[in-house]
Amino acid sequence: MNLTVIITASYCPSHPSIFLIKDVLESLRFLNLNENTPILLAHDYNDHPKYLEYLEYLKDYIKHKSNIKIVKRESNGHLTGNIRHAMQFVTTKYVLILQHDLPFIRKVNINKVMNDMDIYPTMKHIRFNKRKNTKAHYDGINNLFGKEIKANHYSYTRTPAWSDQNHICLTSYYNDLILKECKDGRFMENQLYGVNKDEHAHQKYGNYLFGSVNHPTMINHTNGRLLRLTPNISNKVKNNKENTSNKNKNHYYIVKNNFRKNNLNLRCLKDTFLIEKLNHDQSIKNKIPIQKGKLLKCSLVNEPSDKYYYIYLDNIQ
Repeated sequence: MNLTVIITASYCPSHPSIFLIKDVLESLRFLNLNENTPILLAHDYNDHPKYLEYLEYLKDYIKHKSNIKIVKRESNGHLTGNIRHAMQFVTTKYVLILQHDLPFIRKVNINKVMNDMDIYPTMKHIRFNKRKNTKAHYDGINNLFGKEIKANHYSYTRTPAWSDQNHICLTSYYNDLILKECKDGRFMENQLYGVNKDEHAHQKYGNYLFGSVNHPTMINHTNGRLLRLTPNISNKVKNNKENTSNKNKNHYYIVKNNFRKNNLNLRCLKDTFLIEKLNHDQSIKNKIPIQKGKLLKCSLVNEPSDKYYYIYLDNIQ
């Protein structure tokens, strides 16, 4: 095996539901992973009852998946400490590090990415962007952004940003450099902010984005800290008086700030998804992708929380 996948996780308000990490696991189908690629579900410490219940759900979900293993810290280490602990179990040349609320939404052959990195060793840290590849946010802090490498299989864009969001690198890159420079208890990207000050520094850290300039989004942020799908929301919706004509129509939860509301019409502001119903354990029954610019025509738009709309959907235009 040439690759280990680490998916980092910690307690968040959506627990005990496993839908966040399950969504990331299911999104690995986009990567053309080799069969039985080791997958470590790296969990930071927390003794919250809902977190412990979540871990039991997760153990049950992976019990027949021999290549997936849960590893958990005995004390709180934040993201850096969580990765440090998980790296003890990595024996492969490369490591792909993902976060539990950042699923892939587009195909990429990860074996071809590793081959490109073998041939172009200046690419030491390749990130899969949650935005289009443009000179913005961390990627725009200086003029290092934009130089492209057209490798054997894919193109890559140089960036001054060191980000701990979904990325692939050599295992030795973490053990010999990143984990020596970063302390537990803080995000690595905060500790390494601005390290790529010039060409010389960039040769050390080797940060690139997958894809050329303006390449579309590769991952989606489902944001586990905002997502609180609990019985409270369901109960509030249930108590509202709903039009009986809606009884057989599809109903969904959607994140408010992803849409612009105009009466019963909702315009999608970014690539996102519709959340169809909830199962008894508060996991998602189904998720339907919805693209930026689409118009949802609804016969009901309720507001069960300050984060969500609950809708009866007539059609999508």
